[in-house]
Amino acid sequence: MIVGHNFDSEAGFERSFNRGGENFNGSTWRNLLTFLKQVEISPEWCFFTNAFVGLQPGNRAMGPFAGKQNPEFVYWCQNFLLEQIKIMQPRLILSLGAHVPSFLAPLSFELRQVWSGVKRLSTLDEQEAAVIYPSTFEGMLRPTAVVALTHPSYRIVNVKNRRYKELTGDEAEQALVKDALTRRL
Repeated sequence: MIVGHNFDSEAGFERSFNRGGENFNGSTWRNLLTFLKQVEISPEWCFFTNAFVGLQPGNRAMGPFAGKQNPEFVYWCQNFLLEQIKIMQPRLILSLGAHVPSFLAPLSFELRQVWSGVKRLSTLDEQEAAVIYPSTFEGMLRPTAVVALTHPSYRIVNVKNRRYKELTGDEAEQALVKDALTRRL
């Protein structure tokens, strides 16, 4: 399961609608698909979803989601994501970007211990907590591994800041996922 922050902006969705589908040549999809290939995960094996349901107002998809200020909406989105997790029973959850870890944290005892309130991936790297296994979620039949990754749209700029064990940058993020895959088998 791959969990992004939000789908798009209103204007971006309109462009996708008029085009007849998403732009797989844009930075998010292009960089995500390249990364999945590097870690030997086929996109066909993945369920793609988002933390927040809905669109960002206007023309900008990035930044904190507008509905984040409404606790009832956040709670509803978290429960909707938890329902998706229960149905899909993922063996691995990849969290994309700095906004998603704190959103996921309340849904799992193990994540709550280290991901609550986290605003930067560097904080998880410093705490050696960018990959959490086992992670349990209500309704899951088995534990899953959860990994916090750089958002693909910012990957080229931000991945160089990642740290895992003695590795840095892209090698660190690839190792996070490969270790998670090994742990959850």
